[in-house]
Amino acid sequence: MFHNNVFQNYLCKLSIHFEINITLAISVFTLFTGLVATSRLYVKAHSKAELFIGLLLGIFSQLIILKYRL
Repeated sequence: MFHNNVFQNYLCKLSIHFEINITLAISVFTLFTGLVATSRLYVKAHSKAELFIGLLLGIFSQLIILKYRL
């Protein structure tokens, strides 16, 4: 889930930086991230806490990169 969220945030940053509209790609990866999270909960590969921590790590790592990159 961490990798899905990182790529999704990367697409958002590309959209902001280059001022282009890629909302379809962002929407698809948002759906994909939700499907992956749901499937991991369904097969009991991760707990809710682990998925939430992975989501937060993905968001915060991209925010840190955004702060120091731009």
